[in-house]
Amino acid sequence: MSFSASATSSQDEIRRTIFTPPQSTAHAAHCGLFLLRRAYVVYYFNSLRELGGALRLIDDDIPHRLEYLANADGLGSGRAIRERRELTSRVAAKDISSLLRRMEERLESGNALDALLATNMISVGVDIQRFGLMLVTGQPKTSAEYIQATSRVGRQTPGLIVTLFNWSRPRDMSHYERFRTFHSMMYRHVEAGSVTPYSARARDKGLHAVYVAVLRLLLPGMAGNTGVQNFDPQNPLALEARQYLIDRARRNDPEEANDTQASLQAFMTAGWSSELAMAPLCATVAP
Repeated sequence: MSFSASATSSQDEIRRTIFTPPQSTAHAAHCGLFLLRRAYVVYYFNSLRELGGALRLIDDDIPHRLEYLANADGLGSGRAIRERRELTSRVAAKDISSLLRRMEERLESGNALDALLATNMISVGVDIQRFGLMLVTGQPKTSAEYIQATSRVGRQTPGLIVTLFNWSRPRDMSHYERFRTFHSMMYRHVEAGSVTPYSARARDKGLHAVYVAVLRLLLPGMAGNTGVQNFDPQNPLALEARQYLIDRARRNDPEEANDTQASLQAFMTAGWSSELAMAPLCATVAP
């Protein structure tokens, strides 16, 4: 087990907070405001299979363990896990918005969650201020996923992230042995994203912009804000730039070369009119 972030409360306060049921709002604030009033446990899993096993533990073993530890520490009855939900692909799309609203409920509302079990669905688009304590079960497969998932925690108040490694997995053991080193340069390990540069959607989004940029750099008459109006499709440099992009596509992805040529030709004829329409809007008034 490794701690990848720390909260402001001491370990004794965190332990007492987890194992002692809150008696009042004042008691909640005294025992650790960030854990009781704003935060609850978020469990992150790399697969639904691992999450399913944890559901059984939360329903059976963990309550008994909390009770045992609370009694051992002389804290009386242990804190019960009354409400636990999951954020996975098994949740219907129509129920996600209501689940997100439920996550925001605080302790004093009487409708707060005690635990949330999630897969990588939590990594993007989930901005819940109450997330303050996360247990990451096993090192995620990519560094980007690890950063995205754990960044959900501690947005409004200090957060605590605990990573539970599996000794039988070489990748987990490697991260455990180099835990401090990895976290000191975590963003350096983010994997490069892949893209198919000459696919249809990539051409739709970027090919015309590349062509226009090349022309405005090469042709002096097109460098100004309104220079796009001076475009001549028969200009030798315009034709050369067009052929250069086609040849580059043919070298890198021969199957897309003809479609790239067709896209450029369509832009040079019909598509350029939209650039002409936008030219007055881009003009800069001289002081």
